[in-house]
Amino acid sequence: MVHSVVKHNNKGYSLIELIVIVAIIAVMIGVGSLSLSLLTGSEARQACEKINSQLNEAKTGAMSRADEDLCIVYVSDPTLYEWADKEGYYAVKQMWTLGTTTSGGHTMPAYVASGQEHRYICNARVDMQLNYTGGNVSGVDGFGFRFDRSKGLYKGVKANCTIASDNSSVDATDIDKQPETLVLKSGLKTYTIKFYSATGKHEIVR
Repeated sequence: MVHSVVKHNNKGYSLIELIVIVAIIAVMIGVGSLSLSLLTGSEARQACEKINSQLNEAKTGAMSRADEDLCIVYVSDPTLYEWADKEGYYAVKQMWTLGTTTSGGHTMPAYVASGQEHRYICNARVDMQLNYTGGNVSGVDGFGFRFDRSKGLYKGVKANCTIASDNSSVDATDIDKQPETLVLKSGLKTYTIKFYSATGKHEIVR
């Protein structure tokens, strides 16, 4: 009678083998997520929606206060600002109310800065370019919008937007031109906000 001997190897996986397997899975997930982001341009899409929302809020604020500006500012070193917790683009709304100032011993009405609001928009992987009548400005250079209080129309755009050294205001160059499009790109996708100067409206177009 012949007895067959079957050897069973029940040693299982070693700790090193498990670590290697987990590392491979993590890499595959990372590559898959990056590929999906490249295909869908999700970062640009989300940034476009956030800026579109901020434009609506700024316009409403301008018509209910004395004035309000919206700037998209690139922050490379968040440690310089108490409101920034990461590198990237922020929407900064500068709010103004009607107050008074004294000049030559006379008191007269004047716009007075009343505060700022800050909202994180996206990271630096999103490319932005604001196109206005006769020119354009990139996101890393900072850009913004000025609104007319009475009708909610665009008074013009801003360029070279940076936060002042004392964090109290936004330094910018006022340009007496109308915004035309804001183009955002990430991965293989492009998203655009189109501006209508005659009505002061704006919308996301594909």
